[in-house]
Amino acid sequence: MYSEICFFIKVVEAGKVANAADKLGIAQSTISRKITWLEKKLNHALIHRGYGKISLTDYGLKLYNSFKGIEAEIKQQIDKIGICPTN
Repeated sequence: MYSEICFFIKVVEAGKVANAADKLGIAQSTISRKITWLEKKLNHALIHRGYGKISLTDYGLKLYNSFKGIEAEIKQQIDKIGICPTN
């Protein structure tokens, strides 16, 4: 689940799925599938889908703020096994 959360964070920071995909060098569809999977797993929508920049749902904003706040600590542990995109 952590890799999906990493993709979610990258999309939020990039403002668009397309921008995150370009930055990470992967297909937009891969990121979209990961975020959809995460939403299903959490049973909550995280982003409002539409054209242009993304906007977060209330739950998405809470998740982003929670994980962004502890990202550095988690990243230190996760970097050892390399499952989070770092670009």
